[in-house]
Amino acid sequence: MKQIKKVLFILFIICSSFLNTSCWDYKDVERLNVVMSFAVDKDVKTNEYILTVEVARPESGQNQAKYMSDIYESRGSTLFYAVRNLIPRIGKKAFWSHVDIGILGKGVVSEDITPALDFFYRDPEARGDMFILVSKKETAKEILETAHNPQELRATKLRYVMENQKNAPRFPKTLLKDLIENFESKDKAILIPLVDIKEADDSMTTEINGSAILKYDRVVGYLNPEETQYALWAMNKLDGGLFVVENIGESKNNITFEVFKNATKVKTEYSNENLKIKLSASTTVNIGEESGDVQFQKKEVKEKIKNESEKILEDRLKYVIKKMQTEYKSDVFGFGQKVEIQNTKLWKELKPKWSEEFSSLPVEVDVELLIQGSAMTSQPTKGEK
Repeated sequence: MKQIKKVLFILFIICSSFLNTSCWDYKDVERLNVVMSFAVDKDVKTNEYILTVEVARPESGQNQAKYMSDIYESRGSTLFYAVRNLIPRIGKKAFWSHVDIGILGKGVVSEDITPALDFFYRDPEARGDMFILVSKKETAKEILETAHNPQELRATKLRYVMENQKNAPRFPKTLLKDLIENFESKDKAILIPLVDIKEADDSMTTEINGSAILKYDRVVGYLNPEETQYALWAMNKLDGGLFVVENIGESKNNITFEVFKNATKVKTEYSNENLKIKLSASTTVNIGEESGDVQFQKKEVKEKIKNESEKILEDRLKYVIKKMQTEYKSDVFGFGQKVEIQNTKLWKELKPKWSEEFSSLPVEVDVELLIQGSAMTSQPTKGEK
């Protein structure tokens, strides 16, 4: 009996080795057009979608294989139709599993953007972790086509910029899945990074800076890079970056703090039928640079600068919150979600009129700045005279 079991086990191993030596959904890359980035625009005259894609074309080099960049364009009454219309132009089916960047044009974001993204949400190849950006140019395809270099994949550079957002948080990191989640409720709003192409050193280069405000399913306004940074601060989505305080203290010097860690918390307070939001930010920073001879090692000087810096940061947070309330009525901070979690009964009453309620909502802001660093780095570069 033991011998029979051994024989059957060996036969099982042998059969498995034949059955499991290949991937059932394997696709030969040579038979596919691997899309790395795409741009979606809308033709206002024909109401057609204009789809522009950047395709990575493998090419053998002297030492190793590399990928070239090819740009193709197609049109269609729906985005799926535009995708299929690519085949007569590029000869092979587009492969969407490696898309890093999606760019939406002004004509798309000024109206309901869900039709422009629905294909990517439903298609099994497209990934939810692709970055979505909004073009600052009139069209999204300009970002891919302007000064196009076949030797470089523009998608790769844009992806690197997005992945390093932590060090320069002047734009948000927004994924396709974040936008899909935002479509779940009319009360939600989200920031999308803005991308532009500018001249620098006698050449054209892409730049990601600032943000577009997406309220439910369309863009209602824009924030500049500085406003975006403080919006991210209030949203607890700031993990690094710089905080510059100008004309500080009696010396009126400029100090640049480097943000190491931040924790922003939001609490709701409801009493006497009045709702109030309390936002507190605790931020750990270090002195990255100071432009004069601030005697930071002196306790009284350090405390005064700390208090002044906290007041400045508090005012900047209040400004961007007020702007979102009065100009755009867009709750990108998730205050409504906090109300729903902390007071479900009240949220059921406020939800139908949340935009109006949000626009007049009292918000208290409290900031704590934790300045760290050794005595050596706290000392000014120049000594006292």
